[in-house]
Amino acid sequence: MGMPGMPGGMPGGMMGGAPGMPGGDMGMPGMPGGMPGGMMGGAPGMPGGMPGMPGGMPGGMMGGPPGMLGGMPGMPINQGPAPGLSNQSPAPAVVNQGPAPAPQNNAVSLHSASGEQTRTALNDIYTGTDSNDVLRVTAGVAGGTDKFIGGNGFDTLIFSGANTNIGAVGVERIITSSAQDSLAIQTLGGQTTYVTASGGPDIMQFHSELGGGSNTGSIRVIFADTSALVSGTIIDGFNILTDRLFFGDQNGGGTGFGGGNIATGSKTNASAATVRVGSDVTQGADADDRWVFNTSNNTLYYDVDGSGASASTSVAIFSSRTPVPLTSTNIAEAIAYVDSADVAAFVNPATASPTAPGGWT
Repeated sequence: MGMPGMPGGMPGGMMGGAPGMPGGDMGMPGMPGGMPGGMMGGAPGMPGGMPGMPGGMPGGMMGGPPGMLGGMPGMPINQGPAPGLSNQSPAPAVVNQGPAPAPQNNAVSLHSASGEQTRTALNDIYTGTDSNDVLRVTAGVAGGTDKFIGGNGFDTLIFSGANTNIGAVGVERIITSSAQDSLAIQTLGGQTTYVTASGGPDIMQFHSELGGGSNTGSIRVIFADTSALVSGTIIDGFNILTDRLFFGDQNGGGTGFGGGNIATGSKTNASAATVRVGSDVTQGADADDRWVFNTSNNTLYYDVDGSGASASTSVAIFSSRTPVPLTSTNIAEAIAYVDSADVAAFVNPATASPTAPGGWT
């Protein structure tokens, strides 16, 4: 007998080539086969010749049998499907979905101006009706710049918790929270907006251009008593000719500002003799001084005892956008004492009529 033949070629598919040539009874080993043989492939090598190298990949269901002993081996080729399994279809191509949508950071959400609203990260617009709307805005997710547009009624905006970046257009009454709030105010026509300072320190921007319409009304900040004075309150755009600072008085006692016995529903302006204006001044020069305006840093102070030992308290810091220079005369005209009972009623929209006292105009 001759040497054993090499293993046959790789099993083929239905139309694959024949395996390696058979070795003779006594002959040399067979030559390498071509593509694997299938049902129509050649016969495997007969015994004889040198032992064959490993054959190619086994065929599929339709492939022929592997080579017999004998014949030269087929060269390895890329592997096909696993034996006994039909050819699998390729995985479906992934459809390009396009880029992910951008976050709605600049979206606008519309709400009715009624009841309590929790702020979102969007730029929310609260639109009032022709009734007396009351909107309580609760601090929520940071990131939005919101706006409350009042209607034809006497509208009220109430802050609950620290709120920033809120604009008020055509709103008659704004009640800030005991935390630090920041707001911009636009008056419409000859409208008057009353803002109660509740212990911020707050940041207020007066006469802002937040929307259409004129901006020629008056803004009045109300300090209920001396506890509402917190150093650092900023008022930008205060117009000494139209805007006013109201200070609650408890008939000269308690924590009032001591403006005298103020009748209910009325106000009394401060006297120029009680106002001191100067560079780098922070306290009164005599016993009668109550209001001190420092022209170096545009800060208005309240001094409870003038030239006495008690320290003065910062009322507000006015920005350089104040259109008219402040003097003792026009500061006195801008400061008014009002009855503390009027203030208490006015800051409680649940019990007060939706209007300001007649004497506050």
